[in-house]
Amino acid sequence: MVMTEPLISKECVRVEFNDPNVQYEGRVAKEDSQNGAQYDWPLVAISIRFRSEEAGPVVAVMDGAFNRFSALVTSEDTVGPAFSEKRIFTAEAPGTVRKVVLGQVPGRGVYRVKLAKLTEPCHTGMPMLPRYFGMGWMSGMQGVVSFRAWELPSGSTLLPPPDRPQRRIEVIGGSDTCGCGAESSDTRKRTWWGAFSRNEIHNAELCYSYQLATRLNAEVHVEAWTGKGLVKNAFNLCNIFGKETLPQLLDRTLATSKSPLWDFDWIPHAVLIDCGGNDYNNAKPTSEEDFSDAYTDMLHMLRHNYPEAFLISMCGGSTPSDHRRNKAAGRVSRAVKRFADDKAVFIEVPIGITSDDDPQGHMSHHSEVGHTKISDFLEPQIRELMGWT
Repeated sequence: MVMTEPLISKECVRVEFNDPNVQYEGRVAKEDSQNGAQYDWPLVAISIRFRSEEAGPVVAVMDGAFNRFSALVTSEDTVGPAFSEKRIFTAEAPGTVRKVVLGQVPGRGVYRVKLAKLTEPCHTGMPMLPRYFGMGWMSGMQGVVSFRAWELPSGSTLLPPPDRPQRRIEVIGGSDTCGCGAESSDTRKRTWWGAFSRNEIHNAELCYSYQLATRLNAEVHVEAWTGKGLVKNAFNLCNIFGKETLPQLLDRTLATSKSPLWDFDWIPHAVLIDCGGNDYNNAKPTSEEDFSDAYTDMLHMLRHNYPEAFLISMCGGSTPSDHRRNKAAGRVSRAVKRFADDKAVFIEVPIGITSDDDPQGHMSHHSEVGHTKISDFLEPQIRELMGWT
């Protein structure tokens, strides 16, 4: 278990969030020095590299705001055997900055640490439920992460960060894109109640977004949020997932705040877009005309910000008995054709790529098995498009 403790003074080497040798991956707001580095999109990661002179803890000073994280500590060159330790933990409720022990380095050597956010902006995407039912400790109450500093063993020296991957991909989508429910392992966690009360069922490092980035050796940014649609969010009449649709969030640094705006200085080589399926999770789906207009508008916005990137629209991955994930395929394909751009393509993940016999995640979301099969299908096509051998 990752330990936390209130802020107290200890002998250590403190590295502030804005040190130039602290490396960030994903959308992060760093303008507010009082609140540190702030973020809420999934798979945002913070990495450091340092030389330690002794055994001791690696500590993150942060308000994790009830989000779930993975912490990976690995050795680069130690006197003893190679060292690697990974821990997954859920932070305490928002509002208190705490010291979180991410791992223990065993002795002298050079180490790398990566802290990654596994949950989405509000892990079920249902911020209205706590307001109406008083469930302040449950879903929708994860806040924006506020990362303040690292604390390293006494005598440690911060080193330049590891080189970034030369390839860059951005992935945009809904629940499947951020690993919602991917870690569900029993039926109790597959109910609506499981979604409301259990952070441990969500893990973005199991989903196809992370798998593809790892396989392609690419830096990844993920803008994904359960229930978000193109024109209508899922169950739109109930306002379960809010009014703002996915395209309306794409210029934000923080998914849950209209400011600061994202500057689009980070330019991906490829953008993978899985948007439109949630429009069908309504009694009256979006009309063909509205769908096409909204989809092409989204592609124009992406093309404006990324003039040379491949825009790879995708849809699908249904099991043979449940075709819902493929319902939007025809409309997405026609919208991409209407967009008429040589670097904009559509890929349908066919029905049956995933099996009815595969382990299921929460509320019929893909488990790691399903995400792996989707990654197996997409990887060679992306490599061919991009010329990535």
